[in-house]
Amino acid sequence: MGPLRVKLFFTSDEHGYVATAGAIDKVVKEARSKDPDGVLFVSCGDVFQGASISELQDGKPALEVLGAAGYDVVEVGNHDFDRGVHYIKDWIGSAQYPVLAANVMEESTGQRLAGTKGHLIREVNGVKVGLVGVVTQETATVSYAENVQGLRFEDPVETVRREVAQLKAEGAEVIGVLSHLGSSDDEELARQVPVDFILGGHTHEAFQEPKNINGVLICQPGAYRKYLGSLELEVDPGSRRVTGHHHQLLEVSDQESDSEVSALVRRYRERVEKATGQVVSYADGDLVHSHTQGGSLDQAVGQAMLEQTGADVALFNRKLIRANLPAGEVTAGALLNALPFDNRVVTVELTQQQFEQAMAKSADYGDHRSLVRTDAGRPLGETIKVATTDFLAQGGNGYFHVANSATHGIVRDVLEGHLDRAAARLGLSLPNLNAIDVFRTLKG
Repeated sequence: MGPLRVKLFFTSDEHGYVATAGAIDKVVKEARSKDPDGVLFVSCGDVFQGASISELQDGKPALEVLGAAGYDVVEVGNHDFDRGVHYIKDWIGSAQYPVLAANVMEESTGQRLAGTKGHLIREVNGVKVGLVGVVTQETATVSYAENVQGLRFEDPVETVRREVAQLKAEGAEVIGVLSHLGSSDDEELARQVPVDFILGGHTHEAFQEPKNINGVLICQPGAYRKYLGSLELEVDPGSRRVTGHHHQLLEVSDQESDSEVSALVRRYRERVEKATGQVVSYADGDLVHSHTQGGSLDQAVGQAMLEQTGADVALFNRKLIRANLPAGEVTAGALLNALPFDNRVVTVELTQQQFEQAMAKSADYGDHRSLVRTDAGRPLGETIKVATTDFLAQGGNGYFHVANSATHGIVRDVLEGHLDRAAARLGLSLPNLNAIDVFRTLKG
């Protein structure tokens, strides 16, 4: 008798991108038609927050795709809390699939986030496959405080160790983790807790081959549904141990299929395309975002914040920016894809000591989470006027928490104003239309 086969398909960090969902659905359904009892289809979190098609429609396209495509299990990610606890509870309550969040606890009850599971077992071709789901503890600091109020994010290693023990007691034969921790934390988890595999996310990496740490296979499928991860495990029918595997990272296109998934994506896309395709500004050259060095888009955002506020320094989280802006006409949709979060520009007065502490924090992050732009030639006084985001000013990422701040508009709108002024200096005539008006019409 040959090995038993367990086929896992997985995506992560979808961030509302649904263009390729129809093609992914086709691959998964074809596999299920050939082996009806041999497939599990999972998401490793960050279903929401990103693509304009979903953001402008209250996340509905992202949610409906999960159901229509037949996901078996979904793990929560940090960005799934961006609409607040009530939204995530409504999602979980209406979901057609179980949602894992083993290390997310409610302070008021001391119990796991209502409606979620810590672990589960699914039988796949006769193999009892146990799954645990955990999200990064950073969720507490990388989210707006109000969005995670009343929640506690427990240590993922200790949580997985506890849940794995329970899974073994319940008869699980092959055990895996759906992780929204990031690759380095996945590696540490593999060193600490013996499981068979970890399907990961959070750091948006696409592993062409799994990492093998202490015999634990670690996979990550990248972000935005550009790839579909596939991991087939060979399981010995006697010992029920994993004896082999086959891994693929399948690049998928946005070619539509004749399916319910493609139909719903098309319906939602048609609703937003006309509006988001409207030109609202102009970029005199490609504006590129860099996670590790100051890209031209990062510089433009910083300069826009300085112009708007008259501050000495601009400081913001680089993960605020999610896409580049190509040269030429800037559409409302492109602006939203680049800056999907409704962070507001605020100004705060910091002492030299507070400012130095913020810079030290930035250095601790390897200079990939924040950017500073100074107004060269101006001496800094005893206090420093800093243009930042309300997210950072409220203690996000642990930078600082300032009670009093002045608000100057949404970052996206501030950047649009900066681009408009640059276009005017070039003598260009722009439509009398702002992105905020486009978005208000769609959401209205």
